Amino acid sequence: MIIIVDGYNLLKKIFVETFISEKQRTAFVNLMGRYSKKRGHKVIIVFDAGPCRYPLTEKDHGVTVIYSGEYQSADDIIMDFVQKHENKDILVVTEDREIIQAVERCHEDALDPRTFYEKVKNAFNVSDEVLKKELSGIIKLSDTENEDLDALMHYAASMNMQVKDDECYTVHDRQKKGQEVKKSQRNRLKKVDKL
Repeated sequence: MIIIVDGYNLLKKIFVETFISEKQRTAFVNLMGRYSKKRGHKVIIVFDAGPCRYPLTEKDHGVTVIYSGEYQSADDIIMDFVQKHENKDILVVTEDREIIQAVERCHEDALDPRTFYEKVKNAFNVSDEVLKKELSGIIKLSDTENEDLDALMHYAASMNMQVKDDECYTVHDRQKKGQEVKKSQRNRLKKVDKL
């Protein structure tokens, strides 16, 4: 499956902040690289603006990262990608209504950022607090498990930062027994289950 993430849309929902630092963005790309490797999905993250006037695409930690540049928005790039790749197994992670409508017109699926974030947390079996600390600046370069070292890194990263507590969101998309589920909704649920 191809997962396209509206980068700032997701990060702002997780951190409930208007400004996302370069450190947070880099840590998120790293995390998505580890997630992609663990789950076998192709991940594309699209951010508004970037270091160039024109769109810039780069590979980072096994993830395709696209910066929209000055003349386009991340929304434009995401909608264009989905339109050009109809009939692929695509899941777009965003809460942007315009993107969601464009994705649905192409018979693809969109998922809200909080649900995707929960799926990522579950994939690594970590708490919300641990994952937010990681996204706040710890960049783990390997999947090697060392609880003492990880705890030390998390402690060091939190020394000069405050991490906002956020509610834990859980979304239940399952229908009650006996209710019919539309084919499009069944397909969406299958994609969510793959995460």
